Amino acid sequence: MNEESGWKAKLACVWGGELVSVLTSSVLQMGFVWHITLTTNSASMLSLASLAGFLPLALFGTFAGAVVDRLPLRVTLVGADLFIAAVSAVVAVVSLTGALPVWVVMAALFVRAIGSSLHTPAFQALTPLVAPAEHLTRLAGVTQAVQSGGYILGTAIAAVIYPLWGLTAMIALDVAGALIATAAVLAARLNVGGAGQGTQAGEKDLGLAAQARALAAETADGYRVLRGYRGLFALLWCGFAFTLV
Repeated sequence: MNEESGWKAKLACVWGGELVSVLTSSVLQMGFVWHITLTTNSASMLSLASLAGFLPLALFGTFAGAVVDRLPLRVTLVGADLFIAAVSAVVAVVSLTGALPVWVVMAALFVRAIGSSLHTPAFQALTPLVAPAEHLTRLAGVTQAVQSGGYILGTAIAAVIYPLWGLTAMIALDVAGALIATAAVLAARLNVGGAGQGTQAGEKDLGLAAQARALAAETADGYRVLRGYRGLFALLWCGFAFTLV
């Protein structure tokens, strides 16, 4: 296999697995929303559930890039997928004991979002680390299409699955999707990422507080770099405002 077909095969393999994972995760996410809506019939509870699902992205997303840079990409992708699937499995176990409390669903939304805050930047970093620079512009659109397509299709599929088979079937799909994505990442044999391994090795002798300061310093450096690109910086805050609204 030549070099060009090699990186294409890796991307195709990971993209295929992640499309399934994003699709099934989106199905379950919307299933949780349906469950809360039909169980409580309360707009305020639905608002709290939305907050639980997005708050971790705001809290941890700021530092997620610096964390992802410290780890091999396959470790982050596989770890995040399996972590999210494990949370879903816990919800399934709780549901088997009887009625599923709304607070359990909200806790699951919150914890799953922590995994997503690491998975998303790792997936977005895949293409620049694997593909040659001259292909990045057109491949960026494919990466976005994989994520957006999964979310859109997942929302529509959830509306069909929930009344037919319920939340348990959605959880089973989510776990299966995570296992498929994990198998795809392992099959691609990614050997990229972990650019911060040297820094990480030097930080092993530091205390937790010192490591946290190093992480904050790298995040601040990234923010300063973004400020140097006015258009990109404005786009960043427009995206933040759109997500908030």
